[in-house]
Amino acid sequence: MGYYFNPMDYIYAGTHEAINLPLRQNETKESAADVGFSEIAKQTRIYLREHFSRELASAAIHPETREMLKREILHYVGQSGIILAGFNQEQLYRRLQEEILYYGPIQRALDDPAVTNIDINSYQYVYLERNGEEELHQEMRFQDEAHLEVVLNKMLMADGKVLTANEPHIDKSGWPFFIMR
Repeated sequence: MGYYFNPMDYIYAGTHEAINLPLRQNETKESAADVGFSEIAKQTRIYLREHFSRELASAAIHPETREMLKREILHYVGQSGIILAGFNQEQLYRRLQEEILYYGPIQRALDDPAVTNIDINSYQYVYLERNGEEELHQEMRFQDEAHLEVVLNKMLMADGKVLTANEPHIDKSGWPFFIMR
């Protein structure tokens, strides 16, 4: 049986009230929020590509462009009246900005000076090292393998590299990360 996603199960544009419908079989509140967020992120990306494609392409390496696009995300979500159950508007804006303009679920770890290592063993398992202790952080998991690959390729974009079957690992002196697929 295929999975049917109806974004109106999770968002409502108009009255600024979230809809909380019963969960489908084998669905948790977390997975429902992830699906709803994914749909909102997809629609926000479409809007940005249609109106700011050049800026979106350079946002990863130009801080000024990122700041402008942050304002556009706020404007788009505010004007659309998008609400996601389980998120206040500030959390939704921050997560959209992290996902679209930065490095998605691992951005907070990258910004944390106490984190000395990030190991991503699969899209579901992200380990952080702090003070020599490695700990699993499932709140930083990716939606799926494709989402993980998008984020990794975004990290490599500034140097003109991508992960492919022919080039499954990247190791470059001076980089703050080593990537192996």
